[in-house]
Amino acid sequence: MRPGERPLVVFVSSVMAELEKERQEIVRILNNFPPFSAWAFEFTPGSSEPVDSTYLRKVREADIVIWLIGAETTEPVRNEIQEALASNRRLWAVKLPVEDRSQATQALLEKVGSRVKWVDVEKAGGLKQAIELTLQDEIVRAFQGTPEMGYLDKLEELNRRSMARCISRWQAAGVPRAKAEQLAANPSIGAPCQAIQQRYRENKIIVLVGNMGAGKSLIAERLYQQAIVEARKNINGPIPVYLQAFEAVDGLEKAIKKAVNGLGNPSIQGVHVFVDGVDEVETANASRILNEGRILANTWLKSRIVLTSRPIPIFKGIEEAVTVPQLTDEEAYGLIDDLAGKSVSSGMTWGWSKSIQEAIHLPLFAVLMGNYLHAQDMGAPKSKGELISHLVEQALMQRGINLADATGVLHRLAALSIDRSGSPIPAVEVAPTEKLTPLLESGLVVEHSGAIFFPLPILTQWFAARSLAEGFPSVGELLNDPQRLEAWRYPLIIFVATFSHEQVTSILEPLTKEHPGFVSQIIDDGLASWGLEEEVLPPPPQECGQRIRTAMKAWVEGIGPLAQLIAPVRDDGTLLPIGVRSHGAGLITGWYYGTEKVPDIVTLPLNLDKDLRWPHTRWARPGRQSGWAWRWALEELSNKLSELLRHQALPIEDGPLTREYVWITALKIVGRGSLDYRPIPLSEIEKHFSSFPSHINDFMDARRHRWNLGPLRREILRLRNLGELELRPPWPGPDLEPRAGWVWEMYSDEQLLARTKAVYEGALKGYQQLVETWFSRLADQLDTWVILPARLVGNIIPPDRGKEWAGSPKIHWYLEPLPYGTQSYVDLTLGTGDASIKDPLLIFNHLRAQSHKVRPGTMMWGRFTIHHGILDIFEPSIATRLAYDWLWEDLSKISWVNGSRGRREW
Repeated sequence: MRPGERPLVVFVSSVMAELEKERQEIVRILNNFPPFSAWAFEFTPGSSEPVDSTYLRKVREADIVIWLIGAETTEPVRNEIQEALASNRRLWAVKLPVEDRSQATQALLEKVGSRVKWVDVEKAGGLKQAIELTLQDEIVRAFQGTPEMGYLDKLEELNRRSMARCISRWQAAGVPRAKAEQLAANPSIGAPCQAIQQRYRENKIIVLVGNMGAGKSLIAERLYQQAIVEARKNINGPIPVYLQAFEAVDGLEKAIKKAVNGLGNPSIQGVHVFVDGVDEVETANASRILNEGRILANTWLKSRIVLTSRPIPIFKGIEEAVTVPQLTDEEAYGLIDDLAGKSVSSGMTWGWSKSIQEAIHLPLFAVLMGNYLHAQDMGAPKSKGELISHLVEQALMQRGINLADATGVLHRLAALSIDRSGSPIPAVEVAPTEKLTPLLESGLVVEHSGAIFFPLPILTQWFAARSLAEGFPSVGELLNDPQRLEAWRYPLIIFVATFSHEQVTSILEPLTKEHPGFVSQIIDDGLASWGLEEEVLPPPPQECGQRIRTAMKAWVEGIGPLAQLIAPVRDDGTLLPIGVRSHGAGLITGWYYGTEKVPDIVTLPLNLDKDLRWPHTRWARPGRQSGWAWRWALEELSNKLSELLRHQALPIEDGPLTREYVWITALKIVGRGSLDYRPIPLSEIEKHFSSFPSHINDFMDARRHRWNLGPLRREILRLRNLGELELRPPWPGPDLEPRAGWVWEMYSDEQLLARTKAVYEGALKGYQQLVETWFSRLADQLDTWVILPARLVGNIIPPDRGKEWAGSPKIHWYLEPLPYGTQSYVDLTLGTGDASIKDPLLIFNHLRAQSHKVRPGTMMWGRFTIHHGILDIFEPSIATRLAYDWLWEDLSKISWVNGSRGRREW
């Protein structure tokens, strides 16, 4: 008869050459002690597995690790001891009698500290006595105490927790527990599609992006469960880690190391990390989590990191973003049928509202729809809001809880959670136990370690939006705390989409006057995609006009000087009268530019084809959301601003962009080509001027583009006063003989660098001039502006002129923040080959450190971008184009321009 359990494995760690005799004695002692089996490298058969991997895997598999401490300590020994500590192995530090220990040994002794059992050979009377006594003590303690959970047991516990989270979410969505367990046990439910699986396998970091209810969290859980299965198969493989985003706000690396305690060493094994709900923390924290993830995924070998988030600005356009696909019709109706207990016929769906037909392609709303149909005998709701309301009412009703009684507690929990980056709230801060117990039993909220939270993020945001409607927090509190305002972004989105025009206006009006760049994002996200009412006829024209005027007036005050260019205002800044007419569900409006005095709101005339008093009209269907007037006014403004930027027509005085405009105007007048860099004699320009009537201040070129002659005339006068005879181009021109070929072939490498530096310096100054002149009220939301002042650093890679086809010159650059009060400058150098400036991750790490150093207390993670591409600096309006491109990109992120930048007119 043989024992039913394997022997306890004892790993022997030490410098082999120095302590060969002691290692052999330890092996003999352990092999004569039946419950134990020694593992020492010199007594192990050969293997194809790399030596380092074998050592560390055996450390993790061992029940006990013995560290024989002599004078020296090598790197393999340090790795073994660190791995034992990380894996939470029982570690015995056996101090052998030596005269002196090296500095490396002393450092490791200090690191292990009280986390080991110390064994002093000299005091025990010899190595054999020391080991035997310690073994006996270990056996006694194991019987008297609770044995620690093993590695595979810990993995199994992680899997059970993941399944429990899935079950809890389905129950919170109204699914009965038995059905929720069935769904959780079926790995095909919520499984990532093939495209997401491929991106996950092929990339070190991905961000799953989807709207509320898109199934991001469930996909992350399924990937996490796969990672647990892989870790079971390979004890030496990456460690699976699941985190809520709020757990990582103090540092992603710190949170990961805390989570893997007892499971291994992430820097050696690697990790598969899943961070859920990154959009629920402050934007600065979300940006930091992304960039820390980028760094860790490329630092720790074999590591992958998955983040989940709703579509927030900092994740727009990043290469790691993967959009979570919606359910197909077949998938959506299959899920609904399963939960409703009946098949949904095509005749039933024909009567569903448009918002419901769109919503059910999100898994959460398909689940809610199935539950609703089951409870209402297949009667359909009218909106997404009704689905959520039904979920809340059913959960409370099943426990006999009055909604009015529970509202205050739910609102308070939601508001506190939003203010604390989505983290659980200590129960004692929310309500007395007698009020919380029924809510916990309902499944709407859950408890863990004395703290409570909503299991579904949508419930947090939903109740927080309702808390706003009740006046908490007040609009004044949000106005005075931009950081808190940012935290309330998503409740505000739901609020403006679901409450009445009067309630929405009570919050948006003061916010718009102070934070127009923030409110534009709220309106674009909320009023474009959320709504609780079916599409209805708009209010009477008079009321529609009043709503639009109220919103427009707030925008005019909010955007400041920009209003004179894009808003329907008089010279004194007051609003023009508005004409309004409705036709069915459609609304037609126009602003009155005539000279007659008319009321602020009038009926828009029917025939306006040639009526210059009403130069522009707009037709649209306001839709089902009561706050539509705020979107209406914003779109009028953003449409006009978009046209101005496409034409590069923002008025500015002097500066590098004006110099470009002057130069191009001169080229057009004298009939030269755009790549003619020769100075133009002033007399030649004046000769052409003499053919124009003195009252004419415009010139139309062959492409019918109109040029204002005023700036050129003023520049000629300035040059004449200085005694100059020529108008010179604004940027350094070619320094090599012209020849057939590419334009850059006329530039030496040094001249190419000189022109690029000058152009980018001009573009930076031009961008700053545009923002200071017209966008000062939006500046705090503009990515480029927030980084300034900055050093524009990078390199130019000229083509290899020795090759027949050398390709185009390239540029790589980024902005590095400087202390406030300093001047931005350009620091470009010549590079070689096709390599970029540095490892992008090193750059982001450097930018993080630099921003902390020069701008302590500010967070700019989401603002940084590394630019790379073809060096295109040869057209005469290049600095203007760059400045407007940067401005367009900044404004597009905050919903102040529409469509694409399009073709530049000059």
